[in-house]
Amino acid sequence: MERIRFLLMERLDPLSLRPVRKPFVLLRHGAQHVYDADTLYEYILASGDVRDPITRGDYAGHELLRLQRQCGRPLPSRALLVTCAEMERERRAVVFSIADEILEQARAGILAVDALDDLRSIAEGAEWRALRELLAVHGMRP
Repeated sequence: MERIRFLLMERLDPLSLRPVRKPFVLLRHGAQHVYDADTLYEYILASGDVRDPITRGDYAGHELLRLQRQCGRPLPSRALLVTCAEMERERRAVVFSIADEILEQARAGILAVDALDDLRSIAEGAEWRALRELLAVHGMRP
């Protein structure tokens, strides 16, 4: 019973699914979104994404300032964060381009060892696992 009461009373951060320790509230379209300030700060740093993770809308300048004040740490400039996000999008585009090339070769029955090595070097853990499974469907074992 205590566990149920805890789950109903405790707010969970939508990014980490853990209880909110430092509430950071954003009002979007008449709805309140409550994040853990430290988790949101780390999400912005890690992803370089300066948009609300739920609504995908841009943060207002005062919201980012409030987040920095609440966390006690400055965020890098918006330009730097946007540049990091663009670099991540480009990296993913390269991953999917190489994956497409490998799948085309797999359909033709050709094993592209060089392309597989290129893909393995830039694909992250979850991407690589998903691509390995996709290749296995086509009869290739990377």
